[in-house]
Amino acid sequence: MRKFLTLAAAAAAVMFGASAHAVPTLIITLTDTGSATSLSCSLDASNVGGSTVCSGLGYSFTAGFANGAGNLEMSFGGTVGGYTLSFSSTQSNTPGSVFEAVITNSYTNVSNISSGGSLLVSLAAHDFTLPAGPALTLFGSQGLSSNSNNPGTITSNYYASSTNATFASTAPSATTACSVLAATAASCTATQQNFINTGTFSLEDVIVFDLDIKSGNISPVQGSSNLVVRNRVPEPMTTALVGLGLFGAAFFSRRRKAVTA
Repeated sequence: MRKFLTLAAAAAAVMFGASAHAVPTLIITLTDTGSATSLSCSLDASNVGGSTVCSGLGYSFTAGFANGAGNLEMSFGGTVGGYTLSFSSTQSNTPGSVFEAVITNSYTNVSNISSGGSLLVSLAAHDFTLPAGPALTLFGSQGLSSNSNNPGTITSNYYASSTNATFASTAPSATTACSVLAATAASCTATQQNFINTGTFSLEDVIVFDLDIKSGNISPVQGSSNLVVRNRVPEPMTTALVGLGLFGAAFFSRRRKAVTA
């Protein structure tokens, strides 16, 4: 198996350009590391009510809005180097809601036909303003919905930048990851990581498919990955101490009033 996090870090550096994003933007980039083939498409909030077709090396993405304005969605079906991907649907709720900021992705029929490398799927969204925080928590989860008998591994790497920066130019403010074996239906949840929102932030999910070449009883992989940012929930001990402090303050306040009376 290859070094998944190293590949993901390289992907994060390649996927983002250096330019700033003036409006909410969703970017999907697919890369076969074996052949160095890469396809990318960008959708921004200026396309409200419409759609955009992105082309690269003869293949196309489709992009449009789902669930009304403020929810960006893109999908892809085709071949990237030695990998095939029948369908992938990616959504973000940019610019976020008071409850959470999310990037979700579902995929079917991912197969390694001839590649000597991995398939990197980068899902990046910029210009989130909600939840406002400022204390936020990043976490994610992924799962496979069927058995593939493929001895490979799938790793989801979740990133957040509290300055809305591109990960090529600035290290992420928070990062976490989790992996599953591709052979059977399985799931994993990444460890939560905290960061501070300074006004506008960006998110990225880099999924690394490190699959063996399809042969014999190996079947395509299908599943999903979800990146979520929410307001930080106080730890139980912190909550208990705060509660105890409030109780003590109320007690001494009542005692002072009784003495005064």
